[in-house]
Amino acid sequence: VEGYSVQKVLKALERSRVKASELIPIRTLYGTSDTFDAMDAVWEQYVQKKRFISPLPWRKLIDHDMHDKYVILFRDIDSLEIIGFTIIRMYPQGNTMCSLQFAWNYDDPSRELGKLSQLLELVEAKDQCVSYLNLCSAYETNCMWKTKYDGFEWWDGEEWRTDKSAFEALCLRDTAAMSIADCLVAEKHFDNYKGEANAATA
Repeated sequence: VEGYSVQKVLKALERSRVKASELIPIRTLYGTSDTFDAMDAVWEQYVQKKRFISPLPWRKLIDHDMHDKYVILFRDIDSLEIIGFTIIRMYPQGNTMCSLQFAWNYDDPSRELGKLSQLLELVEAKDQCVSYLNLCSAYETNCMWKTKYDGFEWWDGEEWRTDKSAFEALCLRDTAAMSIADCLVAEKHFDNYKGEANAATA
């Protein structure tokens, strides 16, 4: 995120006719039905657009450990209607910020709110002097975008790795799996990869 700042990203959002809130502690919003109802509506539109099957309600993310979870609300700059949100968890002991969930209603795809939201999270982490932004789990080709960021690392079950091509190969293998048998082959492929990687670093 060299060359970017929170103010610069907020300006980019403004050009997309979007206003972003500051990091809001979730606990301060609990019980504010209007805000949560608006987030429910955004979530429903988001999962329909993404064609998710049996998604968990976003509220499940805040059932526990509410004290270290925050939300950024994205509003249309004219109507002030909530059109998106991102939920973040702070791990002060581990100097890490975790991007738990982003959603928006795709009211105007040209806004590219997903990209701007991720960039805002990155510069917020930098602004908070946080060393790591955890982008959560990764699977299938829809997670390959995570490799685009400088400093990308992924956890192979034993250690952190920076090999983007290996990560992408595993994502492709995930997407190709269409049966339990395919999943077993993918698991064997992953075990072989770990063995080869460990041998290469020995």
